[in-house]
Amino acid sequence: QKVEELTMQNEYQLRLKDLNYTEKIKEATEKFNQELDGDKKNYELLLQSKNDMEMEYEEKIKQLEERHGQQLQALEAQYQQKIMTEVERYQQLVTEKDVMNEKWEEKLAVQTEDHDRGVQELTDEYEGRLQEEVAVLEREKSEKEGLIQEFEETRKQLEEDVD
Repeated sequence: QKVEELTMQNEYQLRLKDLNYTEKIKEATEKFNQELDGDKKNYELLLQSKNDMEMEYEEKIKQLEERHGQQLQALEAQYQQKIMTEVERYQQLVTEKDVMNEKWEEKLAVQTEDHDRGVQELTDEYEGRLQEEVAVLEREKSEKEGLIQEFEETRKQLEEDVD
């Protein structure tokens, strides 16, 4: 009977220990499950935060790219306008240069014509004077020859008369 009592007492002690360990395991399991749930929630929050940040940065990058594209287009348009303005200014200057060249060529042609006319008038005038001078010279030469001939005849007559 004592053995039975001892056996029963041992079984009772074992059951108490078993219940105690079962309770401790249950508490530990609940604790770890709570920690696991907290970690899961924390992981979900971090994952959501990461996704939100990724979306935010993707949106920011998209906005930056759009702004950069718009700035680039604005600069291209601005420089295109500057180029067009310079091309127009260049064409205007070429036209002005051509007009000025034409005026100068006309002025030069008029001056050349006036100069040629003046030279021709002077040439005609001096040729006319030269012809007059030549005619006067010819007349005087002719008169001189006539006078020399007359002188020679007179001298001959005088010599003959003196003889």
